[in-house]
Amino acid sequence: MGKAVYVDFLGDALKDGSYIVALEPEVVGRGLEAVNKGFEVGKKRVRAKKVVVSLP
Repeated sequence: MGKAVYVDFLGDALKDGSYIVALEPEVVGRGLEAVNKGFEVGKKRVRAKKVVVSLP
């Protein structure tokens, strides 16, 4: 099921708009050094958002 969803379906569905991500992402930083900041943001002030730390 994983390949059917994540490889065969999800990429194209996101591109053509037939699948919409439910939560708005909030990017809090880049790299492993931003992980702690991501946890802190998530604990303190984020509601109905996805806290994201981008990894290179």
